[in-house]
Amino acid sequence: TLAKYRLDETSDKKEELKMSLEEAIKIIQVHERARQGCLRAKFMREIRAQEERDKMLSLQGASTMDPDVASTIIQKVWKGYSQRNKTLKLREEELIFIGMQPKL
Repeated sequence: TLAKYRLDETSDKKEELKMSLEEAIKIIQVHERARQGCLRAKFMREIRAQEERDKMLSLQGASTMDPDVASTIIQKVWKGYSQRNKTLKLREEELIFIGMQPKL
């Protein structure tokens, strides 16, 4: 469809091409679907490659967790634990201060 609107590159004539709105929309849709299909295919190839790499690592027995990620997880857990204890202590002190809980 687009080929019939293409100008000959050797031609020096500048012609105005007539195309209906429906034809233009159809051409744009076809090209957009092709573009999305290419992107989807590339994405699926990347996913398959990543799965193969993960499978190879698991077969080799390599550690699956990066030390930086592991240390970040440990820090998150510890900070959460310590903050919960601090919050509990502050809440008890506040209740004692306002007289709603006896001193321990």
